[in-house]
Amino acid sequence: MKKITKTATNQETNKMKKFSIARKILDKPIYQWQKETESVPASSLQDIEIELGLLIQQASLLHAYIANRFNTGCGEYSHEESCEEANKQLIKIRKAMGYTCPDFLTFRMK
Repeated sequence: MKKITKTATNQETNKMKKFSIARKILDKPIYQWQKETESVPASSLQDIEIELGLLIQQASLLHAYIANRFNTGCGEYSHEESCEEANKQLIKIRKAMGYTCPDFLTFRMK
């Protein structure tokens, strides 16, 4: 049992390192990104790209859900309506990210 916990901790640590590298790059002006990315191994950059892609999708889902569900200006919508709107936004985001099947993965309501 401890081995599984340790593996999960190592995975979390690696994920935090990737986000730390990404944050360091993002904190720089765009014209410095080339210099910053050249100091990172290609395999790490690929991992970072995957993690950021997942984060973009999760963040867009949560943003759309909260904006729709708890919109104070126009009233609140139900969980189901908010999930439906979040799915629509996710499809738009996935299209913009270049996915060939942007509606393949959607937010489950239950």
